Amino acid sequence: MKPSMTVLRKDILHAVTVSGTPVSVKDILGSLTAVPNLSTVYRALAFLESRGDIHSLTLFDGTRFFYSAERHGHFVVCSGCRKVMGFDECPASGIETDIEDRFDFRITGHVLCFTGVCSDCRGSMVERRSQ
Repeated sequence: MKPSMTVLRKDILHAVTVSGTPVSVKDILGSLTAVPNLSTVYRALAFLESRGDIHSLTLFDGTRFFYSAERHGHFVVCSGCRKVMGFDECPASGIETDIEDRFDFRITGHVLCFTGVCSDCRGSMVERRSQ
């Protein structure tokens, strides 16, 4: 029997899809009207990812974010507050053909993640130094 799209799975997919930025499990839980068991949410996310409806991004500290498969996987991540912001421009598109030719490799997708410090965190750093 094929697993079905339960109401909870549809609600989680909707929460991920309508978000303009990648979302954490905490963000997803906050957007649901029902309060499901945390393990149920993780199983639903695994199901949606296995179907190709969503993708995930795991940060250097182990935090995992989910985003719609309809979006490009291009992000900037603040190493201070862990805020993740997505962008649609694709700086990798110019080098994909070169990589495919050089490595005899067929690219099916990519994730691009820049790390740095957002303006809010930079401002906090300046404030702390001046005190």
